[in-house]
Amino acid sequence: MKDKDPTDLFVVPSTVLGGAEKILRLLVLESISSGRRAVVIFLSGADASCWSESSKYEEVCVGAWTTKIGLALLPFIILRRGSVFARVFTSHVHVTSEICLLRRLGVLRVNFHIARESTVVGDRFFGLRRWEFSLLYRVYSGMELLICQTDYMKRRLVEFAPQLKPLNIHVLPNPIDFECVSSAAQEEVELECGLEGDYIASVGRLIPEKGFDVLIRAFAQIRSGKMSLVIVGDGVCRERLEKLVVEKGLDGRVHLVGFLANPYPILQGACLGVVSSRKEGFPNTLLEMMALCPRVVSTRCAGGIDALPGIEVCDADAVAELATAMERALTYDMNSRVPLMRGEILNRSPGDYFRTLEELCVNKLT
Repeated sequence: MKDKDPTDLFVVPSTVLGGAEKILRLLVLESISSGRRAVVIFLSGADASCWSESSKYEEVCVGAWTTKIGLALLPFIILRRGSVFARVFTSHVHVTSEICLLRRLGVLRVNFHIARESTVVGDRFFGLRRWEFSLLYRVYSGMELLICQTDYMKRRLVEFAPQLKPLNIHVLPNPIDFECVSSAAQEEVELECGLEGDYIASVGRLIPEKGFDVLIRAFAQIRSGKMSLVIVGDGVCRERLEKLVVEKGLDGRVHLVGFLANPYPILQGACLGVVSSRKEGFPNTLLEMMALCPRVVSTRCAGGIDALPGIEVCDADAVAELATAMERALTYDMNSRVPLMRGEILNRSPGDYFRTLEELCVNKLT
């Protein structure tokens, strides 16, 4: 890994900064800070301003309408550059499988391919989508390192795709940049709903997997007085959730505030942060809540949730259990769980994560 001009390549499906993209963005920053050049290829989307803190990287926006179109154009982008990369980082199955194929065909010349699984495919997808992923996993080969976020994710991966068992698969918990998140939380955010008094906060795309319908139903059951519920995010379920709010008589108390580039001030001001997801690879939002909120509740939407210190945990897709967990968490003293949660967060630094990736790659060679 002592290249004359070491360059790391990061291939990202979209300029949208989702959970998996946040991890790749942290790795870009660590790559740059270690003295390497970083090239980031965005397969779709045109506005990468949310990656602005990584301004020292070289940006290549394919600008395709969809990620799949971007993947079709990727070989031509790589051939046009004609570069040899020290490492390539991927975090999405479609992208990882194509990188494996391009290396096999000699289109992409790279010393190390470090891939990361972003979800538990065997739990999340069914029908044609499940069949599609099973085909994509058949292309997985030749990568020097494959990272799973939890032991559960690794176990389910090799159950779903047994042919991957010989690969160099390691479990490495997600990192979080505590200093960056804490700093961003100090910024001011103005909301049209004008938050007053105590509130519960949740963040995520408004899609079925995030379980916001369960959260709204649970909120309707708890004895919360004048407390409100703030949900940050946008997505296909917005209209359905708005109807549910009215149906439950919570109009004016539940606020769907839409997408915010910086949701951290909302989390820091909340008396409780809640992750209500049905299925996740591992929710990065949970780590952000543990860094900022005085109390946190999460469903068992991913492996390893029960092992996290200081949080209240309940089963996923269970309204009554979530309501009980929220009420129980609200009784905690403001600072009783904070030291436990912050200690966990400080043990997940991006620098340590990046160095571990490098060590695992070196160990692969020895």
